[in-house]
Amino acid sequence: MDLAESMSLQAAGSSAGKGQIIWNFVVGRGREAVEPTTELTPEIAVLDVTMPELNGIEAARQIQKVSPNTAILILSVHHSAQLVRDVVEAGVRGYVEKSDFQRDLVTAIEALANHEPFFTTRSIEVVLSSNRAVRVATT
Repeated sequence: MDLAESMSLQAAGSSAGKGQIIWNFVVGRGREAVEPTTELTPEIAVLDVTMPELNGIEAARQIQKVSPNTAILILSVHHSAQLVRDVVEAGVRGYVEKSDFQRDLVTAIEALANHEPFFTTRSIEVVLSSNRAVRVATT
């Protein structure tokens, strides 16, 4: 079992130099994920969408308020179109399903470190399929 599956996780990373990322892990509840960002102003925060007390989407909204330059990556076991929309509306720049965690986490963090969004192919397909279904139903 990997770390993200076994506990709620918030990781803050900041570039130390070209191609180098420093990691600070804070494991705990959603509110605990927000508090350190005021002082640390991390370049990247990785949040589990289902953290206790404050879910990852609401934590992302609060982090964006206190640290607007922090790029946020959400980890989730869920992959509904509405969840992906909520993630984007919260200002999140990346989304990785926990089933793809081992394969996509480093790539996602590298993308965010380069100021590029990262959404898994499956999450994009879920949203596009949902949008097509809505258009078909309304025509």
